[in-house]
Amino acid sequence: MRTTKTVWVYPPRDHFTGQSLADREYLSFVKNLKDKGFEIALHGVGSGSFGRGEIIEGLELFKTTLGEYPSIHINHAENPHNVYWGYDRYVFPLRNLLRLLYRKQRKFYGADRSSEHFWGDLCKRHIKYIRNHCFNGINTLYYDPLMPGRDPGKQDYSNFWFSSSDGHAVKEFSNLIAPANVEKLERENGACIVYTHFGEGFVDSGGEINKIFLERLKFLADRPGWFVPAGVLLDHLLNQKFAAPEYSGAYLRRLDRRWLTERIIKKLRYRR
Repeated sequence: MRTTKTVWVYPPRDHFTGQSLADREYLSFVKNLKDKGFEIALHGVGSGSFGRGEIIEGLELFKTTLGEYPSIHINHAENPHNVYWGYDRYVFPLRNLLRLLYRKQRKFYGADRSSEHFWGDLCKRHIKYIRNHCFNGINTLYYDPLMPGRDPGKQDYSNFWFSSSDGHAVKEFSNLIAPANVEKLERENGACIVYTHFGEGFVDSGGEINKIFLERLKFLADRPGWFVPAGVLLDHLLNQKFAAPEYSGAYLRRLDRRWLTERIIKKLRYRR
């Protein structure tokens, strides 16, 4: 089962912890994954605040180290250099509502040419796909059947956008790939791009993999699925279209409404 793994180029500078390509042992691990057919994507050049010069250098280090620029970028948490993040992820009316509610919260400047954190031109040049909406169900295509698509309001500094299914931590992931859900996905001839954090409860303090997750992963692996990195699937979906789809305002508003509904459900169910 070949998947996509995101990386940081630099060590984190904020409250998040994790390894980066600056760590020799971790770099060897990532290169080994790439050699085996896994896709390596960017999760921002690091966790925390990075300026344009560092971002440029980070992208070049990524290319020098791994042989190519990343095809996929996933914005990370509170990074100031996130591209079209915060309320800019959405369209009216959700964008305006969130801008009103969180106007004093941290803003994001990856697409702001006047900012020291700007790298939108490089994102447009090197990054093919960026993730935006995230949903609770397993069939990502059910929620976003046009993906990957272009967002006309974000054309200056992005190319294609896609959605994902929520496997945030071990509970969400295990519930998502429950046998009944996997069989439903097959019946619908759907596709799932699921994101997760393997540091969130998948392995206990003794090094044992969560039993429910392991059971369900084995069930999934035994199914006649096409298990490929996200970029391979997105390229396949894009190649099936006569032209790259452009998300309409109505389509984006529908995605926003569905995302907000699912976000409330997740909050009630998992308390996060």
